[in-house]
Amino acid sequence: MSPAATPVLKGDNGTPSASLAAVYGAAKALGLESLYLNLGYWADPPADYDAAAAALVDQVAAAAGIGEGDVVLDAGFGFGDQDIRWAERLKPERIIGVNVIPEQIEAAKARVKAAGLEGRVELHQADATRLPVPTGSVTRVVAVESALHFDSRADFFSEAYRVLDHGGRLALADIVPRRDRPLVAKVVDLLAARLWAIPAENLYDLDTYASRLEQAGFVDIEVRDLSQEVFVGFGKHVMEMLGDPDAVKRLGLETLLQWHQSTLAVLQFQYVLVSARKPGLPLAAADVASPRRGGRRTKSAPSGE
Repeated sequence: MSPAATPVLKGDNGTPSASLAAVYGAAKALGLESLYLNLGYWADPPADYDAAAAALVDQVAAAAGIGEGDVVLDAGFGFGDQDIRWAERLKPERIIGVNVIPEQIEAAKARVKAAGLEGRVELHQADATRLPVPTGSVTRVVAVESALHFDSRADFFSEAYRVLDHGGRLALADIVPRRDRPLVAKVVDLLAARLWAIPAENLYDLDTYASRLEQAGFVDIEVRDLSQEVFVGFGKHVMEMLGDPDAVKRLGLETLLQWHQSTLAVLQFQYVLVSARKPGLPLAAADVASPRRGGRRTKSAPSGE
């Protein structure tokens, strides 16, 4: 939802408008040593923004259960920081990233190459609602502050369900309107939709969010409200940066004010960490457990759930 969040919007051949590409460029990145574009996780006061942003993607990876042997689809990979971190630390078999911002894709590919991860991290220009991977071919799907930009988020849920193997997990760091927000919030919704490139169809509360996941076929839906850990901590950090002449000089007052606008979301929106599972056994485990193979379903292989 931030002005620097990574959108993966529906468009011809996965190509974003020039205005979107301008809004979500590298100049918006707050880090000194990274190009993360998320709001950060500030529960245990991190040393700096870079650490907070890394902590947030760690939260998403944990919710998804990413580990050795997984094939991960990352919808909206930004400048590649999270995929490099996950590949190096969690050792999944492969990460497939999709994005529609050419600047991000080009930079991320160069950074993946520099990290020596070209064989394990594949980055593509593609739309998150038309994923370029076969049905049932991945074990984890993740989206870090990007699904609210998809046109539509519900279409992405359906695509995530399609590409996941049975037993696979979806995990999202996402932002939704609060249930109890006042009627005037509808005006704020319209402004937010214009400012942050959010399709109006995606402006629904958490109850509807869960329903859309269920309609796509997901089960075991879990939600954590991280509004305090994300919005509040990030807001304090931005205010500190606005008072730091070096930060203002490095990033520009306009960029910091745009980020500051994001911190106002705490009044109208919730920041949530959502996970869900595609029902069934992974195909490999199902083959082993099949009575035709002489297997026993009570001995199915663990799926990392």
